[in-house]
Amino acid sequence: MKSQHCSKTEFGKVPPNDLEIERAVLGSYIIDSNSFLNNPVDPKVFYKEEHVKICECIKTALENGREVDLLILTRELTRDGLIDSIGGPMYLTSLISNIGTTAHIEHHTNIIKELFVKRSLISKSQELINSCYNDDSLDDVLKNVSNLGDCINESSSEKIVSSDNALLDLDKRVQDNQTRASGISGMGTGISKLDKFTRGLQKGDLVVIGAQSSQGKTSLALTIANNATRDFDGKIGMISLEMTNEQIMARMISQDSRLSSKVIMNDKLNKSEDELYRLGLKSQSNRNIHLVKNSSITIENLMGSIRKMKLKHNIDCAVIDFLQRIRVPKGYNKSDFYAVVSQKLKDLALEIDVCVVLVSQLNRDKERPEPTLDRLRGSGEIEEAADLILLIWRPETYDFGKIEYKGLELDSNGLAWLKIAKGRNVGIGKILLRFSKDITKFEDYEQDEIPHPDQRHEPQIVDNNAGLEGNGIPF
Repeated sequence: MKSQHCSKTEFGKVPPNDLEIERAVLGSYIIDSNSFLNNPVDPKVFYKEEHVKICECIKTALENGREVDLLILTRELTRDGLIDSIGGPMYLTSLISNIGTTAHIEHHTNIIKELFVKRSLISKSQELINSCYNDDSLDDVLKNVSNLGDCINESSSEKIVSSDNALLDLDKRVQDNQTRASGISGMGTGISKLDKFTRGLQKGDLVVIGAQSSQGKTSLALTIANNATRDFDGKIGMISLEMTNEQIMARMISQDSRLSSKVIMNDKLNKSEDELYRLGLKSQSNRNIHLVKNSSITIENLMGSIRKMKLKHNIDCAVIDFLQRIRVPKGYNKSDFYAVVSQKLKDLALEIDVCVVLVSQLNRDKERPEPTLDRLRGSGEIEEAADLILLIWRPETYDFGKIEYKGLELDSNGLAWLKIAKGRNVGIGKILLRFSKDITKFEDYEQDEIPHPDQRHEPQIVDNNAGLEGNGIPF
């Protein structure tokens, strides 16, 4: 639907609009690109045609990965031959002159969306009135009545769909599952028992990886990202709040080449090391891994970065390392804030259809080295928001020389437990993994072949013979 110009309707009234609010919204977008990414609107919702053009330019620039500020926007509009039609550079400057804060952007965008819906209803109502006066068929008149309902439905962030449409969506997913040779409906992690258990990480899910310090939570996140892009054509967005992008890529190359990332980053490589490095470098080329450089550590900017990567690169999964590094605003205690963050990230995952992997520290407990849900910081709310919670612990770091597995006693050196502590729709369990400390990589302890989808399986309780301990439902 085209934006309505500043003109009077047949009723002799100006259509509902608020140009001051429109200017405030555009000013906020210019001051901070994340204002648009976190509160996007379709340019057509603006009433003034000049504002439509400005918003379209902002949206196009961000979709192409270009940041927007006053100078860049002026340049873009000039290049497209639109600068004079929107009132020139002075008009753009006036948009930001009275903006002291972008804190009210969500409220302001909701106002202009509501006014757009009202204008749309007026337009559709006029079409209905004309249809009645024009002696149209009753069927045509009722179609115009239906159009009024469509306007109301489009105005809501909660889209109303029929159960028949929901069934069609479900059936499409079921049919897609039948064509996947891997048997994985989500994004594979490359850890075979985890993939068999979960059928991959699903879009719309919040996945929490929790562990105490030095147990390998970042290593697991990088292992999953590396495997997903290499073996499953996954598209990953990485946001690390404690490592540089160079350090991340050194660890990725290390996992592929089995050459220590410390050696890659700090040492002069000998001939054999250089050969391994070159092989790892080649393996990493052309992967769909997108890194956020120098990301601000506020939750608003993190969410804006994820939206941007979804918009430009259509990522399947965003990895955030880690929760406790996100800046806590004044007025919040940490537990309450972590609860807010986890819910915001879950909402974002659903809204833009990505999987969000959130790395989190666990509270220490010397008496109970094996991790539990109640040790997640802000545990109750994080547990409620998360769809999948993976907890890691390496018994060797707690001086456990032996572990029991399938009735055997194993040397704990280089082994780790991965607990599926919560699995919405999949259950819970425990998987034994190998951990290579030098290359910070988790791998299968035993290869567990994922069944071909043509092979029928009945739902069953996981037992030790499947390499999992617990009461999960893997199929």
